[in-house]
Amino acid sequence: APHSNVAEALTPYCVEICSLPCGPFASASKSVSDAVRFAWQLPRQAALIARTTARNGIDVIYVNGPRVLPAAALGRAGRPLIYHSHWMVPQRSAASLARAALRRSGASAIATSRLAGEWLQDSVPPRRISTIYNGVAGFGISPRPRDGVRHIAMLGRVSAEKGQLEF
Repeated sequence: APHSNVAEALTPYCVEICSLPCGPFASASKSVSDAVRFAWQLPRQAALIARTTARNGIDVIYVNGPRVLPAAALGRAGRPLIYHSHWMVPQRSAASLARAALRRSGASAIATSRLAGEWLQDSVPPRRISTIYNGVAGFGISPRPRDGVRHIAMLGRVSAEKGQLEF
C-alpha cells in the first residue's frame, strides 16, 4: 500500500492512485514460494494495469523498478513503456524475465549510470537508452514537448525516495 503522506501529497496531481498486488518477496535470493507468489500475481497485475491505463486514458507507462516490469509489458496494450533502471537486476531468473519484458515491449530506458545502461543493451536498442545520473538537473537543456502525451502511468512503490512528487 502507498505510504499515506506521499499518496496524499500526490492526490491533487493524479487521476487515480491504486495499489498493485506485489510481494512480499525476499530482497536477495528468491524462494520457491516467492516464485509461486510472483506467478500468481503477474496476470492480476497485468490486468489491473491494462484496465487502469484504459480507464484513465494513459499515453505512456513509466516503470520505476524491475518487479512490475513484466506486468507492465503484458498490460501496456500498445502504449509506450519507459523503464527506469537504477542498477542491474542481480538474480539470474529475475534478470532474464526483465530482459524478456524489455524486448517484448519495445521499451525505452533511463539508466542512472553507464554500467546500468550497458546491462540494458541486449534488451533495449542503444538509441533508446538515456543515461541520466542521479542529481543532474538536465545539463541546462529544456525538456522537449511531447505532443499527444497528456497522461503518464507511474508504476512503482509510492514513497518519498522513489521521487513521484518531483516527477
